[in-house]
Amino acid sequence: MELTEKEQRVLKALVENAHLIGDSQKEFIIEDIINSVGMSFSSVKGVVSSLNKKRYIDCFNGECYFDGMIRENAEEWYKQNEKNF
Repeated sequence: MELTEKEQRVLKALVENAHLIGDSQKEFIIEDIINSVGMSFSSVKGVVSSLNKKRYIDCFNGECYFDGMIRENAEEWYKQNEKNF
């Protein structure tokens, strides 16, 4: 599935955030990535929604401390593109 430039930027940041702070290196916090992607909170939320629809992430909708978690295909995408970052 093709990702836009913004989706790629946000997905990269989400994966890196999950590796850094996630209990199982899969969970992320959206506010943590706002500065690293250089986008507004509302823009990031829109991109996160798109990534959720494309099934790269799962969103928790305020049900726990983390905002969501990355899926296996997000990890695979990151590994395939890591050398391009």
